[in-house]
Amino acid sequence: MAALLAPGRVPCDGTAGVIWLAVGVMSSPSHDRQRVAVRSTWGRSHIAAVLPCFLVGKLVKRTPRAPWDKRHAREAAEPDGGPKGELSPNPAAHALALEHAQFGDVLVLDGSAEIHQGGTSGLKTLTWWRHVRDRLPNAQWVGKCDDDTLVNVPRLMMRLPPVDRAEPRSLFGTIKWGCYSDKRLKWESSWRDWRCGRTQFARSRAPGEPANLSATYEGPYELALGWFFAMPRRMALLLADCAYANRFHERALHATREPFLRKEDDPLNGFWLYKCLREKGMPPVQPLPSMREPEAHNMACISSRGLYRRPSNASIAVHFLKTVSAMRYVAATLRAKRQPAIAVPPSRRCCSRMVWPSERAQHPLEACERLLSAEEMEAERAIDAAAERNRLGRCRRADRREQSLEGLYWLAVLKGKAYTLAEDTVVNTDTIPTGYLVVKAQWLRLEQRECEGKLRSYTLLEAETLIIVNHMVRLAGLRFSPGPGGPADRQLRSAREKLYYIGLQTHYSLEACCSEDQSY
Repeated sequence: MAALLAPGRVPCDGTAGVIWLAVGVMSSPSHDRQRVAVRSTWGRSHIAAVLPCFLVGKLVKRTPRAPWDKRHAREAAEPDGGPKGELSPNPAAHALALEHAQFGDVLVLDGSAEIHQGGTSGLKTLTWWRHVRDRLPNAQWVGKCDDDTLVNVPRLMMRLPPVDRAEPRSLFGTIKWGCYSDKRLKWESSWRDWRCGRTQFARSRAPGEPANLSATYEGPYELALGWFFAMPRRMALLLADCAYANRFHERALHATREPFLRKEDDPLNGFWLYKCLREKGMPPVQPLPSMREPEAHNMACISSRGLYRRPSNASIAVHFLKTVSAMRYVAATLRAKRQPAIAVPPSRRCCSRMVWPSERAQHPLEACERLLSAEEMEAERAIDAAAERNRLGRCRRADRREQSLEGLYWLAVLKGKAYTLAEDTVVNTDTIPTGYLVVKAQWLRLEQRECEGKLRSYTLLEAETLIIVNHMVRLAGLRFSPGPGGPADRQLRSAREKLYYIGLQTHYSLEACCSEDQSY
């Protein structure tokens, strides 16, 4: 490794230095904390050998929901007719430029785009292969992963062969089979000798779609799942220079009607390899032995088997780590497992606290004392202190310029039990990250600060929204006051039918909870 990069500034903009592995880390504009998590763990653990570069779209593509999505018709009925594939500059460009100036590892590449509904965007993959071709001439292996994946670099270095001994069309990762439709921009799971277009979805036809789309699925071909994969640089160059892949990217980037490219970037990359190798008259990819279930998996705190499992000595890629603490926990666990002389039994309490945001407050930091270093414990205390300041800040008196008609608090009616988000979810213009505990609710809008009988009147908005549980206080005993001529404790009905009232005394009590010197 003597010829590899020396530690220093992360050279993602370009370097002639030898890099054992350059990894494009798929990240969204708002995922700054995930980028911190990668930098503070595996991203800087072997900086002389592994170069992680975060990929964020330069543009945002306003893509409509798919024709087979039940929400498609409602979206199309919006006043502007819903999204039509419009492209606009990334509004976070300035913040991303400042982040890159500080760390040197955030790439906002020409021709790349985020898909506004969230998820991993396949409109960034080809721009990464082009960047490797143009700016990283001595990268030996080139890979891609998600920003919620921790890569166990020592284990990976044991698993990947020297690039000069690898097969010329090598592909390393969790290997699957698939078929892909160029006319639908969708894939189906398959196997080496299965007929393409065989699944129920492939044979289905959504409103507005042409008939017989099942006949347009090509393959089967081998692909690597996107939580982590790697291939020799020559394979990245094949994709960067491939006429088919470049035409596909440009068509998908500028599409203004179906089919639109949405998620599923890993089967798409596999399809590009399949088509581009054929374009060159070359045989298919030559996958290295696939990462087995113990080597690549999602994170869990209980099970030692299955897709969701605890990290172990065998782990190469641990996925579904949605916070700095979660990434730190897995890094510390793997570090402990590499030091058998220091026996640290798995602690479910520590794991739950560090990995799942909804359970953090239920377990004390002391549950992690045997696992985390003194520096890591201090970092966790800082996170707790910041969370506490935010919690109190939500109940402090706001600046007059920040106070709306509602005042210091807002009221909402809960519509069910709280649940944990399984994927990033856009609510209005904000994205709530995966793993957050949320609840469905309807807002009560203040109509009059004080009306007859010293009451505050509200209407119930019809639209449902999602509220992060940590951003609210449940008022289990709150009752509506009798209005002028109406009974108390009335049932909520449509906002168009009723006004709902709370007494000024109740209002003053709620304000007192949010005073400058009291918490909830």
